[in-house]
Amino acid sequence: MTRDQFFNWAQAREGRYEFDGFQPIAMNSGTLNHSQIAQNLYFPLRSRLQGTGCRPLGPDAGVATIGDAVRYPDALVTCTKSKEQTDWCSV
Repeated sequence: MTRDQFFNWAQAREGRYEFDGFQPIAMNSGTLNHSQIAQNLYFPLRSRLQGTGCRPLGPDAGVATIGDAVRYPDALVTCTKSKEQTDWCSV
């Protein structure tokens, strides 16, 4: 499966999945405590990055890692200007 095939496949599913470069991997659903911890990360990141051209993203933004793998971290920072609407960032 390619990265593009994964995105097409994942959009037709209700659950959340990451991609290890070969096959989809089911992700656990979050908890309220986990959500609160993530929210506690976003505010200081947003404040610290203000005016830098960088921005924090949350768990719905995938990160293209080694090979074709796509991961969905709780928080990430990108300073890349995206020219197209995608579901992932390249690192």
